[in-house]
Amino acid sequence: MMPFVCHRLPALLGLLVFMPTVFGQGVSEIRGKITDETNAVLENARVRLVSRSGSLELYTVSDGTGAYRFAQLPGGDYLMEVEYPHLRKTVREVGVRADQTMPVDIQLHAAGVNEEITVTGAGTPQSADETAKSLSTLTEQELEQRAEYSVIEALRAVPGLRVQSLGGPGSFSKIFMRGLRVVDTSVTIDGFRLRDASDPRGSVNPFLQDLLVNNIERIEVLRGSGSALYGSNAVGGVVNLIPRQGSGPIRGSFGFEGGSLSFLRARAALSGGLRDRFSYSLEATRIDTNKGLDGEDKFRNTTLGGRAGYHLKPNIQVRTLINFGKSFLQINDTPFPIGPPQNPFGFVRDPGTAENPVAGFVPGLNNPDSLRDSHIFLGGFSFTHQVHSAWGYSARYHAVSSRRFFSNGPRQHPEATRLGIREFPSVFDTAGRIHTVKLNNNLSLGRHHLVTAGLEAERESFVQRPRGADRQGSLAFFAQDQLRFLEGRLQLAAAARVHDSFIRNPQTVPEIRGVEVPRAITADGSIAYFFPATGTKWRAHIGNSFRAPSLPERFQFFRGERIGNPFLRPERAISADGGFDQLLWRERLRFGATYFYSRLQEVIVFTTFLRQRNEPGALARGFELEANLAPWRGLEVSTSYTFTNAKQILGADRLTSANVILSRGSAIRGLSIPRHNFNLQINKGFPKGLNVHLDFAAISDYVFPLFEPVRFSQVLFTLKGHRKADLGLSYTRKLGESAQMTLYGKVDNVFNHRYFEDGFRAPGALGLGGIKFGF
Repeated sequence: MMPFVCHRLPALLGLLVFMPTVFGQGVSEIRGKITDETNAVLENARVRLVSRSGSLELYTVSDGTGAYRFAQLPGGDYLMEVEYPHLRKTVREVGVRADQTMPVDIQLHAAGVNEEITVTGAGTPQSADETAKSLSTLTEQELEQRAEYSVIEALRAVPGLRVQSLGGPGSFSKIFMRGLRVVDTSVTIDGFRLRDASDPRGSVNPFLQDLLVNNIERIEVLRGSGSALYGSNAVGGVVNLIPRQGSGPIRGSFGFEGGSLSFLRARAALSGGLRDRFSYSLEATRIDTNKGLDGEDKFRNTTLGGRAGYHLKPNIQVRTLINFGKSFLQINDTPFPIGPPQNPFGFVRDPGTAENPVAGFVPGLNNPDSLRDSHIFLGGFSFTHQVHSAWGYSARYHAVSSRRFFSNGPRQHPEATRLGIREFPSVFDTAGRIHTVKLNNNLSLGRHHLVTAGLEAERESFVQRPRGADRQGSLAFFAQDQLRFLEGRLQLAAAARVHDSFIRNPQTVPEIRGVEVPRAITADGSIAYFFPATGTKWRAHIGNSFRAPSLPERFQFFRGERIGNPFLRPERAISADGGFDQLLWRERLRFGATYFYSRLQEVIVFTTFLRQRNEPGALARGFELEANLAPWRGLEVSTSYTFTNAKQILGADRLTSANVILSRGSAIRGLSIPRHNFNLQINKGFPKGLNVHLDFAAISDYVFPLFEPVRFSQVLFTLKGHRKADLGLSYTRKLGESAQMTLYGKVDNVFNHRYFEDGFRAPGALGLGGIKFGF
């Protein structure tokens, strides 16, 4: 396939240039008025208009009379989203013919669950009623109400997700989606894939703890296989961070907060638009933690995010995106198991015997000279052109540059010295770079048929100092067909991707240059049917997915010896889910249920002596229950429960903390995955600017292996579940026509519940307070 595509790529690019001259286009206009349920006009209501193909996206705000206008539009089908503070967000479908002015007046109501336009489920815009896949959205307003600074903490409330922070602010973090592994979740920023080429598994996992709530308008979470649309690593799903879209008059904010652990945060943001043609947003955040859990866990994070767009014509737009993060963290040692007090070494000498049982574990000890310094940068550019009501295309390019530096000196905690743990001073320095080009075409074949097809080329490099760089690349063809029938009540979609990888100029293992790499082929299908009379939607989704072997998995060296395997095959998985969503009580209540099943058919594992090879994988299945309630203005309640039954096979004999040896090949519960996960969020806004927010999360016990640093073995522990309640209070006061001040405070872990995450001590009750000015 690769020679075929490469040979014809110039012809395909020429076709994109030629086709605008083939299609003629008339221009249309949409205009109207935004009011509330009392028919009062709403000024500065935010209106978002997107074409069904996704090639055109426009924003405007209503004026003092509540009027808005979109001019010089190609005829076609659009989705319009209208948003105003403390009123229900509303979505309306609009069809307009060429050379037509379409009047669309929209009335917003105080009560009812929000409607959304989402893009992550199908890669093109859809309303909530149309989405056939499991999709959750976190809005900027929700993130502000919860006073979240970390993306990881923000995701804690999403059904089907298990998130972990192994310690205080900035500590190593993980996302487990539907019982799968941390590498099975793809993270994107505005659809641009974010990965670290130097990560041992080629994911963004080493940087999850550094992702801040910075210049984010909403977070969309797709649960279920997504490789057909999003490529490698989207085995369990996709987390898409969508930047703030500037529009209307210039707006800005700045604020400061501080609290426990000597935590400080400063942030400043600016956004707006000029004449409905130029839009921009920019935000910078700085976090400093000067103490941490043990008084010496310093954390520094500087993050900058920005987005700008310009409409050369109403139907032609260029956009650019940047996201930069730099962090520093003092690291604790990994928790380890110990034996009984009478054992002078504190470790299990003779595993599994009554004389030397496992007695417990030591949480992460402070290591005074162990640190991590890292940075990651994503820069992207896109060009979109809605040539005609029937056809639009886009060209996108983005680059990701990452570097991680670890240093561990000879000093160690006194307890580690007493137990006889050897310290291995070391320096670990890696860097990665990824370049991605994507060409996308959307073709509407009538009002009921949207075909998407495109090419994606990627090149990545991984530097192992002082050995040099290794490189690999990929070329993928993807296509999707979406069908809408019965006035949009029936939604069908089918997608496929063919992914070819190739190794380029390997400097560390030159003898394997030109090796043939196995191809990955994935397919995806979904269906949904909405019953307007009852407000019920039934949906189902099935697909297979893959994860391409990373450069470290192919070429990694450890202490002078190559442990990578250049001949690895891509990981493969298959998953399915199905369920329903129900609207009740005049759309003030929405609840749903989903059953899911995932099997990792073939994965890449470490064997003895750190070798890599392909082996059969794990299994996860379960169900999700969720509900959203908005009975009247100012009150919102969201809750979810997830049951997960995850299993995996032991690759070697393992001792448990109950002093039982499990033999190789035994099935055990998925590591770090609790069976039960419950979340509840209640937000109540009162008149005159007062707001109260409650978050509650609880999980059951789970299994995790702790590494014993003297005998170099692992012990499986069953760690207790935990419950965590966070309470926030804010007060907003107007300082003028457009300026306002918000005072807020928050207590995390209100009940000071003591618990551990993978053996690391979690923070107890933490308080913070801050002030934010907006204009």
